[in-house]
Amino acid sequence: MLTELRIQNFKSWADTGAMRFAPITGFFGANSSGKSSILQFLLMLKQTTESNDVMTVLNLGDERAYIELGTFYDVIHQHDSINRLEFQVSWDRILKGDEDMRSALKFQAEIGEINIYGNVRIALNSFKYWNGNDSVGVRLRFSPTQEGGELIHVFEDPVLGVNSMVFVTNFYSVPRGLSMIDEQKIEEMSFQARYDEYVEKIIRNASDLESLFRSIYYIGPLRSYPERIYAWGGMEPVDVGRYGEKAVQALIASKLRSEYTSDYAGNRVFRWLKAMGLVDEFLIEPIAQGRREYEIRIKKTSSSPYVSLVDVGFGVSQVLPILTLCYHAQQGSVILLEQPELHLHPSAQSVLADFLIEVIKERNLQIVLESHSEHLLRRLQRRIAEEKLSAEDAALYFCEIENGASKLTSLQLDPFGNITNWPKDFFGDEMGELHALTVAGIKRKRNGHESHS
Repeated sequence: MLTELRIQNFKSWADTGAMRFAPITGFFGANSSGKSSILQFLLMLKQTTESNDVMTVLNLGDERAYIELGTFYDVIHQHDSINRLEFQVSWDRILKGDEDMRSALKFQAEIGEINIYGNVRIALNSFKYWNGNDSVGVRLRFSPTQEGGELIHVFEDPVLGVNSMVFVTNFYSVPRGLSMIDEQKIEEMSFQARYDEYVEKIIRNASDLESLFRSIYYIGPLRSYPERIYAWGGMEPVDVGRYGEKAVQALIASKLRSEYTSDYAGNRVFRWLKAMGLVDEFLIEPIAQGRREYEIRIKKTSSSPYVSLVDVGFGVSQVLPILTLCYHAQQGSVILLEQPELHLHPSAQSVLADFLIEVIKERNLQIVLESHSEHLLRRLQRRIAEEKLSAEDAALYFCEIENGASKLTSLQLDPFGNITNWPKDFFGDEMGELHALTVAGIKRKRNGHESHS
């Protein structure tokens, strides 16, 4: 589980400060206030660690990636290439499947753009890694030579101090996925005995970091349109896709697997669709015996006929991937959600908050979301007051633009669910609207009375 994140010089963020992450972590605020950028940053790290290109320092994405961010110029704060992108990410790793045995891990990096004889490249300037109390760090600095670039790696040892070992690698062997050192590229090294120990730790670092980001799943704000017929090729998808386009295939796979395990995710998805008032019955069935094409049949009310998914309100198809992913992903996963409340009416948005509370407890998921929903937030506050959710299990933030940069306010929740530092106009000027409505009503009545007199 992610426990803390700090980002500096990324898009509209000069510095987020240290953000505590909890089982439910929510970012609220106006459009273009920077809340989506925090999720985008995590997706950028995910696609970087999963990159097959060992030369990649940052994978900024393309049309096939989780997120497409353009160039380093596009993501660096104020488009100033002098700035360096810096971040620190901390997370817990459960040891040997034992919930009571956790290892606190931390990784930090500094990334900048350099110019080597006219060729602009993104370079990893430094990174450090902490494995619990076992601190092992690496500082990298670029040193141009006549023959080309090279990186000087200086290992820091908590006992021996800085410079306990130095070795040189070719510049083009930048650590894979922000963490790996290509052992084959080493040209010169000293302290051979300590080198073996450090390389083992760095490789373990890469494994830890990649494991963290492999456990992160994402659904964007625009989900796929519903279809009348869904083809299934017999494979179980790893996730439901960034648009939720694989959600039905995941449910079909779960349905067939449940013939042997009696654990059908669709039953739990249906329970929440019904709790939201969206359906009365929900079925996934093949269009004919022995066929690989399936249809979703829904009854809106107990007295309604069965209809196709495309013939009901858009909210069902938009929330379906979210419900499915939270039951399809492995326990302990991190789920990133952008506007999960999209196309849901207010009461359904409130029930969605109850759903999130259930899955973080029953499936040990971590939910990181950005939202505009006052109803979702109010339900979380209510459940804290009712002691169904601990205030420590929620980390909520308000994002806004101030002096041209994003600003983050940590919302302080007391044990009764109250936000003690409620920002001005958090969800608009509600009292101002009510006052204006009252004044307008009085004015119209007065004018109407005067016109009849």
